[in-house]
Amino acid sequence: MTKGIKVTNLHTAVRLYGQHRVANYSLETWSGEAPGLLAFADHCAGMGVTTLDQLNTDDADDWWINVKNTYEPATADTRLHQLRAFLGWASKKGWLETDPTVFIRAIRPAPKLRERLDPRGLLDLIDAADFPQHRIILALCANLAVRQAELKRLLIGDVDLGAGTIAVRVTKTKDTPPDLMPITEELDAELQRWMDHYRTAVPGLTRASHLVPAQHVGRQGITYHPDRTIAEPEDVVKRALGRLGWTEEETKGEGIHLVRRSVARIFFDAAEAEESYHEALLGTMRLLHHDRSETTLRYIGVDRQTLARDRFLRGRPFLTRLAVAPVLRSVSA
Repeated sequence: MTKGIKVTNLHTAVRLYGQHRVANYSLETWSGEAPGLLAFADHCAGMGVTTLDQLNTDDADDWWINVKNTYEPATADTRLHQLRAFLGWASKKGWLETDPTVFIRAIRPAPKLRERLDPRGLLDLIDAADFPQHRIILALCANLAVRQAELKRLLIGDVDLGAGTIAVRVTKTKDTPPDLMPITEELDAELQRWMDHYRTAVPGLTRASHLVPAQHVGRQGITYHPDRTIAEPEDVVKRALGRLGWTEEETKGEGIHLVRRSVARIFFDAAEAEESYHEALLGTMRLLHHDRSETTLRYIGVDRQTLARDRFLRGRPFLTRLAVAPVLRSVSA
C-alpha cells in the first residue's frame, strides 16, 4: 500500500509501523510498543509537529525530558529504544532523513537485583499448588521456562510423551516453527499425573484441547473448560508464593518471570559447571528463546567480568597463596 509512497504524517507512520511489527513479529510485541510510540506522536502533535520531516532534536529532547520525569529509568530507556527502532524503520523507508534522538543518551540504570528461587525453592513452589491445574502450570514453568503467552498456547497435541518432547510456540516471533523442547523426568511424571486427572474430569478431550484449561471452582467442585485457556497464570505463581510465606508486598511484581529467570539461572550455572561459559550461554539463550546474548545475561543477572572475578576468588586462598609465590624484585646496578 505504501510502496513508492513517502509517508510524512507521524501518526500514520506509527500505525504502518505497527502493521509491520504485527506481521513480522506478533501482536503481543506490538502491544508492548504501541503505547510509547503513540504517546510520542501525541506529544509531538501537542507541540505542533505532525509530520516526520518536521521532527528535530529539540522536539526529541523535549519528549525525553517528559519521559524521564514520568517513568522509572528502566521504563524510560525502553521507550527510547522503541522510538529509535521506529525511527530507524522510517529512515530505511526513506521517510526520515536524520534521527532526532541522535544526541539523547540512555540512562542505563544499575541493574536491579531480582528475586530468584533455587532448585529446592522451585520444587517447593510446585508442591505449594492447591489445585491440580495450578500444579501443572507451575511444573511446566519450572521445567520449560516458558513465557505466560507460550504457556497459554499449549495444546494436548503438543505433548509427545513417547518422544519426550513438547512443542512450544514462541510468542516473540511470528511464522517460526514450534520448538520441540525436551521433557525432563520430573515434568514427564507431572504431565502423566495431570493428564490422568484431566481426562477423568473431562471425557472426550482432543488434541486441540488446551493443555492448561480455564477452570471454575464452585460448590459442585472443579469444572474445566478445555476450549479456553487460563486467564492469569501470574496469579497462580503469586498464590503459591503466598502459601510459602511470601507477603503480598513481596509478591508484588513477581509471577511467571520469577520462575523463568530462576530456571534460566539454574540452567546456566549447571551447564557452565559441566561444559563451558560459551556453551552454557548458548544453551540458556535457546532455553529462553532470546536472539541476543546481552539480553540473556541481563535477564539472568550475569556479568561476565564479575563472573571471572568471583571464580578466581570465591572459596580459594588469595593472599596466602600469592605470598609464597616467587616474586621478581628489581636489582639496582
